[in-house]
Amino acid sequence: MNINHEIYIKASPEKVYKTLTTAEGWNAWFTDHTVFYLDENGEGKINFRWSNYGIQKENIEDGGAILAADPNKSFIFQWSPGENQQL
Repeated sequence: MNINHEIYIKASPEKVYKTLTTAEGWNAWFTDHTVFYLDENGEGKINFRWSNYGIQKENIEDGGAILAADPNKSFIFQWSPGENQQL
């Protein structure tokens, strides 16, 4: 199943792209210790990490493949549900 999502963000394309293509960007608003690998071809892997998440204070890791990254235009990744694991 594919989910395509678009949203208006009142920020420059450069700022949005930098947020979505760096661990620091993800960690500022969504995760705790994301690890991000992006090669010069616009492909890679993203590992989302959350520390002390939820009522049970779990440490969780999940992620998927980065399929394409076109600077300041497009960032496509595949989140692989069900591959999560507790650290």
